[in-house]
Amino acid sequence: MVAQTAQPSTAPAEVSAAQAEQNNSERIAKIEAVLPYLATKADIADLRAELKTEIQKLRADLTWRIIITMGIMMGIMTGVFTLVNLLLRTQAVPDAPGG
Repeated sequence: MVAQTAQPSTAPAEVSAAQAEQNNSERIAKIEAVLPYLATKADIADLRAELKTEIQKLRADLTWRIIITMGIMMGIMTGVFTLVNLLLRTQAVPDAPGG
């Protein structure tokens, strides 16, 4: 077994009332310095409405892009199948012997 040695206490010394008041004043000053940069409920509500509108616009734009792309792909596929069909029909079919 390892013998445990007594560790010196690292607890902070008792803080005087004046120091505590100064620490609180510093903390309050830091908080008050940041407050103007924080968003309010109204700011967040405005941002939410703006984002909702932008998302709806993007969805509509994406929907039309998908529809247009599908139409183009269908046109290309129709053209390819038509060409293949024409090529197969125009190839000379040899006559059967004796006929």
